[in-house]
Amino acid sequence: MLKRGLAFCTTLVMASVVQAGATITLVPQTSGPYAAGDGILVDVMLANDGGDTDHSLRFIQLDFSNSSPAMLDCTDPLTGCLSPSAVHNPGCPSGVANSGVVRFWSFDGTPLCDGAPGSCGCGHFLEDDIGGTRPNVLSSTYYFTDPINLGENTNAQRVLLGDGTPLKIGTMFVNLPPADGTYTLDVMGTATNPDLGGADVRWGFGTNVNGEALTTWRNGSGLSGGALEICVGAVCGCAPTASLVSADPLDQKSLWRSAKNIIRLQMSGAIADPTAPGEVKIQELLDGGLFGADLSAGFSMTVEPGNILKIRDNAANLAHRTWYAVRVENDCDWDGVSAFEVQYVVQVGDADGNRFVTPVDVGQVNASPVGAVADNSRFDIDGNGFRTAGDVGTANAGQGALPPKPAGH
Repeated sequence: MLKRGLAFCTTLVMASVVQAGATITLVPQTSGPYAAGDGILVDVMLANDGGDTDHSLRFIQLDFSNSSPAMLDCTDPLTGCLSPSAVHNPGCPSGVANSGVVRFWSFDGTPLCDGAPGSCGCGHFLEDDIGGTRPNVLSSTYYFTDPINLGENTNAQRVLLGDGTPLKIGTMFVNLPPADGTYTLDVMGTATNPDLGGADVRWGFGTNVNGEALTTWRNGSGLSGGALEICVGAVCGCAPTASLVSADPLDQKSLWRSAKNIIRLQMSGAIADPTAPGEVKIQELLDGGLFGADLSAGFSMTVEPGNILKIRDNAANLAHRTWYAVRVENDCDWDGVSAFEVQYVVQVGDADGNRFVTPVDVGQVNASPVGAVADNSRFDIDGNGFRTAGDVGTANAGQGALPPKPAGH
């Protein structure tokens, strides 16, 4: 599935070196960071960087050999990492069989190819077998759609404009590797023999056809760029600027209210309010080391002086005698805060904080002054901001031993 990444944690570096000739640039349609196994679309752009005249493209060869091994190991470019189902007609309109099955490439942008891939003609193809002497090579030829009347039907052409306007020559469907890391997608290669590999762009069809002599730009000789770094998973961007210093209540202690429990987390540096549910997750602990649904949408989160995040249950989203975790999963979840987790058990009425609710707790609540209390008072059992007779009854009803933590946590 295609997923949209967070806009402010871009993890892509586009490499291109301007020189006379043309530059290939890989442009993801969505910004990162990305999760392992995500599918993304990457536009392949070609730009004339020499202030030259317009050119009719004839042939493009891309070579993935310099890509990170993991980009190729999760399978080769035509059958794995770069691999959704075919998007281009595998048959040839003129009847020639097997003109080119396109497993991960779209010719979108060529006028006749848009919405009607079969109109591209036999000249459009991709090498189906990338093993052997030409591993990891993709080739695409741009002929006129009518091989008999070459000068009469040019609207399936790719025309590289002399003013430097980038031209989209295709779109790659990229399935990212299954493990976190930073990977390089490189279409330039290093081979200098066009029969073996290396990027190669040719334009012109001979002076007898369109007035342009056949000309070649190759890797290192008129052709540059073609590399993209893609960061996958929790290692990406958003370097941590703050970490958890302390928690109130302490980790592994109890939350004592039947509703409107409050947690305060002090961080080591400046922080912002989490802007969306899920940046700081609140989840029930389940057996097997698993977690329940994220409940954070039912909580308010505000920053107090001293880099303290105050987390307040807006109602009664936490169940009595149940274990929960407050979690930040990775550095990109919440404004560059390092991953952390604290765990609490809800023991309604635990006034002394020992995680058991006994007659001692009920007595402490009963002996405490009646009236308004601080928002972290352990004598306010129902969370209404006051110590009343109702708190004594609620504490009495909550009596019980510490429930076991689910296995695996």
